[in-house]
Amino acid sequence: MLKPSKSQLQKIAAFVVFVGLLYLGWRHSNAVEWSRVVGAPHWALASLICSFLTISLNFQVWLQLLNRNGIPIATKSAYRLYSLASLSRYLPGGQVWQYASLIKFSETPEMKVRTASSQVFATLCGLSGGFLLLFLNLGSVNLARNEQALALASVFLFLLVVAFTHSTSRGKVSLALRFLSRGKIQEIPAISAWNFTAGILASTLSWALTCGSYLCLWHLAGQPVSFDILTYIMASYAIAVLGAYVSIVTPAGLGVREGLFAALLGLKAPMGVAVFVALSGGVSLFLAEVLFLSPFLATHLLRVSRVSSEER
Repeated sequence: MLKPSKSQLQKIAAFVVFVGLLYLGWRHSNAVEWSRVVGAPHWALASLICSFLTISLNFQVWLQLLNRNGIPIATKSAYRLYSLASLSRYLPGGQVWQYASLIKFSETPEMKVRTASSQVFATLCGLSGGFLLLFLNLGSVNLARNEQALALASVFLFLLVVAFTHSTSRGKVSLALRFLSRGKIQEIPAISAWNFTAGILASTLSWALTCGSYLCLWHLAGQPVSFDILTYIMASYAIAVLGAYVSIVTPAGLGVREGLFAALLGLKAPMGVAVFVALSGGVSLFLAEVLFLSPFLATHLLRVSRVSSEER
């Protein structure tokens, strides 16, 4: 009898986590004010708008990093490449295919270097933004006073910028991309402290917008809204996402983020509400990404349809 592979075990674990969350949500569903959910769709729309702004801002961060050196690339061309990379993320292997697709579909050697290296720095900015958001809101989870959290966030940002704008770090990123591109990428362009700092701060805002989306769903479920709740959601979401990044239980932390986030929200609200917010927020982000990619998908489908009719 063949033993299941590590990948198969991870997929089973992800399935079990999601089934468990759905069961918890169903069992405690009476905690959610469903009449409010049905009767106040504008809060669901507000959540979707926040999620869409998150996706759009992530694209802008990547685009700014892409155009930091050399001739600026047209937004339309950059959007096409970004869309291909975003769709590639859903293939087995996850984010590795993002870099592979950028390298594959970029037209010139210079473009391959610029797009792939920008994706690396955008990912670093995204992760750094998550940590920065967590440090800024440590007081909401009783891990530090507000002034201590602000000082810690400032020191973290300074050290991060110094570390990743150093030539040694750039050399290691170049080495990783050289491996992924099978030698096609030799050296990536330098990134200034200003560009990297701007990318981190914009990514932090992107994380905050996502938390705004969850706050709308929190209110939709009938829970009171306050600034303290927002900061708690920010800290909890950052912990959940960063925890999912290092998780080896499920592929790409799938289900770990939602489970950990629901567990943390469950400390402030009934479990039914926590599960509803965690899962609905994931749906909101997915729908926002579909909306963001819809122009590319529509154009591609029309092109395929046109080619098929011409072949007939």
